[in-house]
Amino acid sequence: MTHALEWPSLTAQWLPDVTRPEGKDFSIHRLVLGTHMWDEQNHLAIASVRLHNDDAQFDASHYGSEKGEFGGFGSVSEKTEIEIKINHEREVNRARYMPQNPCILATKTPSSDVLVFDYTKYPSKPDPSAECVPDLRLHGHQKEGYGLSWNPNLTGHLVLQMSIPSAYGTSVLFQRREKWMRRSSLQASAVVNVS
Repeated sequence: MTHALEWPSLTAQWLPDVTRPEGKDFSIHRLVLGTHMWDEQNHLAIASVRLHNDDAQFDASHYGSEKGEFGGFGSVSEKTEIEIKINHEREVNRARYMPQNPCILATKTPSSDVLVFDYTKYPSKPDPSAECVPDLRLHGHQKEGYGLSWNPNLTGHLVLQMSIPSAYGTSVLFQRREKWMRRSSLQASAVVNVS
């Protein structure tokens, strides 16, 4: 399957949930994306992607003998749609969902901040003139970075990697206590020489 987005994206991650409509030959998967535009409003986005099941029957009229494949760019049977767009501050360098609660998304911006969103709290189509209002904004690093990962074993633990001139730094930005959104529960610690 090939699908052209309306805008460039530096990040993509499959969400773990899959819908399998009864009696259909496809399943619906979801994908976290982020825009990377200089002169327009940027967004954190959730897309739905319709993919054929392994046992799907293909219409022979869609077979391309030149490439030896079914479908191709713009195939009508597979479909990608943006379901949710959240206004984002500047470009989205990286976006990742929390494994223990996939509705919670962390994003890395071109600034040193990490933004955290519960995407269920946002309308599917935002007001284009509205500001970015994350549920949580994490500070602590001094430079831009791209590495961002939730710990799959410890709820609410987030690791950020940033570039510095001669090494890579990694920090645990926060960990969950009672509620993941409580600022009072944030703790910061540094971990050095992690490869």
